[in-house]
Amino acid sequence: MRIKEINIKGLFEMFDHPIPLNLEKHLTIIYGINGIGKTMLFKILDNFYNERFNLLIKSPFEELTIVYENNSILKLSNSKSKFIIEYLKKDEEPQIFDLSKYKTQKKDIRIIRELEQRLPISPFSGDKYIFHDTNEILSYEDVLNRYSHMLPSEYFNKTIKIENIKILKKIISQTKLYFIKTQRLIKFNYNYERNLQHSRRTQGSFKIETVKNYSEELSQIIQNKHFEYSRLSGKLESSLGKRLMSKKVKTISDTNKLKKENKKLEEKRNEFKSVGLFEDVKEDKFSIPDNIDDLTKAVLSVNMQDMKVKLKIFDDLYNKLNIFLDILNNKRFSYKKISVHPKKGFVFKNANGKILEVTELSSGEQHEIVMFYELLFKVPETSLVLMDEPEISLHVVWQKDFLDDMADIVKI
Repeated sequence: MRIKEINIKGLFEMFDHPIPLNLEKHLTIIYGINGIGKTMLFKILDNFYNERFNLLIKSPFEELTIVYENNSILKLSNSKSKFIIEYLKKDEEPQIFDLSKYKTQKKDIRIIRELEQRLPISPFSGDKYIFHDTNEILSYEDVLNRYSHMLPSEYFNKTIKIENIKILKKIISQTKLYFIKTQRLIKFNYNYERNLQHSRRTQGSFKIETVKNYSEELSQIIQNKHFEYSRLSGKLESSLGKRLMSKKVKTISDTNKLKKENKKLEEKRNEFKSVGLFEDVKEDKFSIPDNIDDLTKAVLSVNMQDMKVKLKIFDDLYNKLNIFLDILNNKRFSYKKISVHPKKGFVFKNANGKILEVTELSSGEQHEIVMFYELLFKVPETSLVLMDEPEISLHVVWQKDFLDDMADIVKI
């Protein structure tokens, strides 16, 4: 369900912001001086749509109204002692959900203990914790605000019984939301655990470089497609004889048409190779002779039809990779080039063809890779995407191209 307008009142007890969304172009720019609540609004929406109610009720706002395209309304009212959500739909009785119990929720030791297992933190003094990677001293609220997303939302919500909570969650789930935060170049390792007694850390580092992480992820996505391709190949090959004998398969009797179809398939495979879906290895070129018998024509016809079906598996991924590489290589990188390898993921080279490490990319280049990768490969379709400070580390020329690139991504 698409949102057409967001209104927030009493943000930081000072600001009221009405924000109509541009549903025609699918792009809305929210801008203003620092400190008027742009990021806070994003955090509030992120916590709400990801059902982190324990964090939502601590947010500094008085009222949030979300108007949907069908004119139904979600209204969140946040006072010192109450937190009420109303769902208003035309010709229906309002549905009211009282989340005020979260206001009186005490510090949950189980939550902090669970986070201690996953984070490099230890109790410091009183209600304070030390974050070992940076030696920062954090309060309980600081730890929850920064790192609660490392735990499932159910972990926070199951301790509080709210009437009709399943109905509320169903209403919320009609809109998918994806938040691209300001801190994009470092990811948290969700498998990170440490032995508190011996301060021994397992499952690698707590922090992971995002570009490396996405490189490995993309390689796995491509390999999964190849597994799907191989499985379908086996299925089609095993039924080839049966399909030919049944004569239900449409075959091509004209040799020239067969040659044209074969050329189209070769061109498609080469397109897929160009974006890294297939390894660029030398293959013997298959050519169809002029004089072939009817049985061979029939077999070739079926094989070509099967190949079309198999290659279709890669179509969506090809479209995404094509625009991803086009934006980065033709509009962003001046002295470097990014390519994709099915097993290696991202491959970076300088203008002289020397292979580069991720650490040799500028922060602006890394931000671009991460942003466009998330938009193309991680955001679920029809999601509301919140992107905080997309211009971070970007040259002014890149900033000027940004909206055009976003429009291209929206199209697919």
